[in-house]
This record gives sequence, structure tokens and C-alpha cells, in this order.
Amino acid sequence: MKPIYRYVINGVEFPSFRDAAATYNICHERLNKNLRSTDYPTWLKIDIETNLPEPKVGPGPKRQLVTELYIDDVKYNSVNEASKLLSIRTETIRDRLKSTNFPTYTSPQVDKEDRKPKSKPDPNKKRIKYVFFINDKRYTTIKDIISNEKVSKADLMFRLKSLDFPTWHCDEIQKQETNQLYNGESYRTRPTTYKKTADGWVITNTEEFNNDGRK
Repeated sequence: MKPIYRYVINGVEFPSFRDAAATYNICHERLNKNLRSTDYPTWLKIDIETNLPEPKVGPGPKRQLVTELYIDDVKYNSVNEASKLLSIRTETIRDRLKSTNFPTYTSPQVDKEDRKPKSKPDPNKKRIKYVFFINDKRYTTIKDIISNEKVSKADLMFRLKSLDFPTWHCDEIQKQETNQLYNGESYRTRPTTYKKTADGWVITNTEEFNNDGRK
């Protein structure tokens, strides 16, 4: 059961939270902060059952006041001023003033902190391009295979890995015995199911699926 509170502000008791906010013409968020802050010792939120006030919380660390900063050799008198003129969020400016990755953002009142620059992708690193051969047809993307062969991505990967589908292969994907991929029930992420017959593995579910494997 939620506790019920009464509100005593400067010696005056209010029957409800809303009445207190309306009397002082402040929003609910501000009233709640005042009731919890040690800066307002006469603003009390008292538990009716225990008749004890809710513990106060001390103020957090104050943000450093910056009255002189330089961005690209231009002087600004405050972070807010720079934010308005440059259309950059104040949090971003404060972060850049501290970071060694932004040497053009400086302030005599803020010390720089060494930070590792964000890693960038290696432009010399070559991406592996896969080539697939499906029934003697050559494909370079999985999307084209799914669209033309009418299979889901899970079905495609099952066939590429299975020795029972020799006409479905990719040089970068190693074939395996089908019983290592198939557990006797439907393949875990496949929408279709397989059954082993004298002619090999066949699809037992012939429902139509979209390219993403959904009905």
C-alpha cells in the first residue's frame, strides 16, 4: 500500500500536493524538488502513518561556471552565448572544452582530459564479397537469391551448409552432413520443415513466405 502524505510548507499544512503547488504557483516538478531539497528545510512531506518527514536530499555538485571560452579563435562570454550563436547544444560545447580531440575549443577555466579518439574504419581493409551458385546460377547478394529462388534466409543458409544440396554452394561456406544441421524436427529458425526420403531431403511445408520468411 502506498504511503499517504500531508504537506507542511512554512508552517502551513495543505490537504494535497496540488493545493500546495497552486498556492505557491509552481509546477509539480518544482514543488517535488523543493520538498526533497535541504535548501528548503521548512518544506516538509510527512508520512501520515509514521508522522515522520521524508528525508531531504542535499544538492548535487554544481556545474562549473564558464565566463570565458574560445571556439575557433572567437571569444565567447558564456557557454549559452556560444550555443545560441553556433547552434550547438550546451552539453556538446562543455564536452568539447574538456576533450583533447577538440583543440580549437578552449577555456582558461576548463582543463582538458585525454580521451581516445573514436576508431575509424580502415579504408584499406577489403570487404569480403561472397559469390553464390544456386542450380548453376551465379548470385552476389542474398537478397537476389531470396527473391528469385523463393526461399527464406534460413532456408538458404541450411541448403548452403548441407551436403544434400550440392547445387547450392558458396566457396566461403563449408558443407556439413545434414544430420548435423537437422534435429529431426523443423529447423530452428526456418519457416519450412524438411523430411528425409529415399530421394533425399524434401520440403514438407509448401506454404508461401515473403522474402523475410514470414507468411
